[in-house]
Amino acid sequence: MPSHIFVRLGLWDETIAANQRAFEAGLEYARAHNQPVAPERLHALDYMVYAYLQEGRDRAARSTIDTAQRLVTTGTSDMLLANYNRVAMEARLPLERSDWAAASRLPVRVAELTIGAALDHFARGIGAARLGDTAHARLEIAALAATEADMTRRGDAEWARVVAIKRQAVTAWAELAAGDTVAALRDANAAADLEDVTEKQPVTPAELLPARELQADMLLVTGRYAEARAAFETTLTREPKRARSLFGAARAAELAGDTAGARRRYDEYLAQMKSGDGERPEMAQARAALR
Repeated sequence: MPSHIFVRLGLWDETIAANQRAFEAGLEYARAHNQPVAPERLHALDYMVYAYLQEGRDRAARSTIDTAQRLVTTGTSDMLLANYNRVAMEARLPLERSDWAAASRLPVRVAELTIGAALDHFARGIGAARLGDTAHARLEIAALAATEADMTRRGDAEWARVVAIKRQAVTAWAELAAGDTVAALRDANAAADLEDVTEKQPVTPAELLPARELQADMLLVTGRYAEARAAFETTLTREPKRARSLFGAARAAELAGDTAGARRRYDEYLAQMKSGDGERPEMAQARAALR
């Protein structure tokens, strides 16, 4: 079964195993022929990192990211696979862990005006905005806007659309940090609506953070618990068994007063995290809610 099907079904162990085999086969071929590995090996590692993070296996994700950073691949750094996947897996770690400070400090490792650089600017912008650093967030929004404009000029409409969604999501969180809740909720919903009707690019197992999940986060922090729960559940229909959305749906249900619904989602979240490192604060919060 292809890896993207495993991801679509939320089969994380199968995703890891299939991509581990693909990576090792490619590495063995490269060593036997004394040549750099093909960029497709980064694609396999990105899938592995995403799956590890959904199970809370953060140390394994870090180790895989380190492997990717050391890997010498054929071609230049702005080739799509190398540009996207090498950047994406590094950004996934702080974003999936809601480590906004680490996300805001991510380095931009690839050429500007590429999709890889846009991923870093998105992660940095979300991190900064969620820390309340609107000045930093605005810089990242400007970088995303420049990339979007350049892609549009070059006729790369599909990737320009992806970058536009990310720019609008960061804008929404910057607006919230600046105190404009009405504009923030409007733009968060608009980004999510656009992403919902945008086909996922084959290069990626999933977006760094789904726009609908980011909207759900915003609804949660602004006290709209029922709406937040609905948005997390919508995310889970598009991306089954996403850890952040499982926890978010549970937390939103709890705050909305649905104890049974909250327990069900907390149970699912903890079951999925059973082989994890146990370091995430959400795990302790879920256990406390089930006592």
